[in-house]
Amino acid sequence: MDQSKSFKKSLLDGVWLCNSKIHKDERGSTSEIFNATMIPSNFDKLNITQLLIAKNYKNVIRGLHFSGLENPQFKLINCVQGVILDVVVDLRTNSKTFGKHEVFLLDSINAETLMIPEGFGHGYQVISEGAIVQYALQTNFRFEDEFVINPFDPTLNVSWHTGSYILSDRDKNGENFNYYFK
Repeated sequence: MDQSKSFKKSLLDGVWLCNSKIHKDERGSTSEIFNATMIPSNFDKLNITQLLIAKNYKNVIRGLHFSGLENPQFKLINCVQGVILDVVVDLRTNSKTFGKHEVFLLDSINAETLMIPEGFGHGYQVISEGAIVQYALQTNFRFEDEFVINPFDPTLNVSWHTGSYILSDRDKNGENFNYYFK
């Protein structure tokens, strides 16, 4: 394995946090966010087809989103600017951590990439003054294939930072976890 990267397993089997070595000099810094030859085995068939950038204001919450079976998503998430609280929920009904979530702090200083395979819900909250978040997706995003779990669902009990939240109407009106997974 490449010495410039280290992979940390999540409490949710299949999710990884990738730490990249940051190369700094008088011009600034460079870090490798993704290299297909240096990834955990459950990502060995990953084929990135779409790259998205989301610009966000402080206290924005996006999610919790997940893709349907017709368009499963592997996602690579990193925070290009600012700081986010990133939440991953295990939605695999046959998993020992089904219905559990884990929270990751991603920022632009550490150049970490969250690697999320299909079968997980995902969302984040911006806790800095603003944030730019980059998504690399295995299949192209299709609005009709995405579902929303209410980020404040008491079943999941996610500990979001306090504040006045900014959410889309779709996220505010997301269904509870038990609506999808009874």
